[in-house]
Amino acid sequence: MPHHRVIILVMLASFALVAAKTGSAKRDTRLMQRNIIEAEFGTVVPQVLTYSFAIVPPPQRTLGQTRAFASASGWIDSILNVPFQPGADAKEAVHEKTSDSCDAVQIHYRVDDPNGAVQLRFIQTVYLVVVLARPDNPLEEFTKQPEAAVTAVAKRLFNSSDRLNFRVLKKQQGLVIGEQIMTPEVARKGTDWLDTIRWWSDGQAFGFAMMKNTGPGQAFKTSWDLEPNQVWFQMYERPRTR
Repeated sequence: MPHHRVIILVMLASFALVAAKTGSAKRDTRLMQRNIIEAEFGTVVPQVLTYSFAIVPPPQRTLGQTRAFASASGWIDSILNVPFQPGADAKEAVHEKTSDSCDAVQIHYRVDDPNGAVQLRFIQTVYLVVVLARPDNPLEEFTKQPEAAVTAVAKRLFNSSDRLNFRVLKKQQGLVIGEQIMTPEVARKGTDWLDTIRWWSDGQAFGFAMMKNTGPGQAFKTSWDLEPNQVWFQMYERPRTR
């Protein structure tokens, strides 16, 4: 009997060691992927995906948070196709800036679409929009044609999808990274949000980042950088000056 116990203990220890190594490998992979995204997109995009968002009921929100959510809703209306816009069960959450992070809002929800359910995270800072889509059924064509798979997801999600024209920039550590092709004419006349799309995917989740550009004649300058994106809520609370 003691002999059997020793065998069982050895087996359990082996299982625990394998599980620990597997967990460590997954963490290492996620860290490497985050570093790759940061190298391509800058600090803010991978950073917002790791924020600890807190659910703040509407009556308890500050004026700045309330107006930020109103702005976020306007961008959702502009960017997402109607079937993928949030319903009443969407979870809204807030992240308050720190010395090295940004004010941000997140809207997290599930869409039960006839072509397959999708989990969506819609995160915004003052100048950036990040959309993370996780279909329940991974796309089989991603392995052979990642560009086509990402385009298929984007066409389901976004308005003006007839303008989508993606290209792959890099493949590394299980990630494929790409962008919307911007013609010299568009760059000269002025870009909107779709023109600025950058994307990444590992075949399971599909990330899209874009600047809040509205086209020619935009009065403010957007940025991918950390410092310009840090303050958002307080902008709505400052006294207006003439």
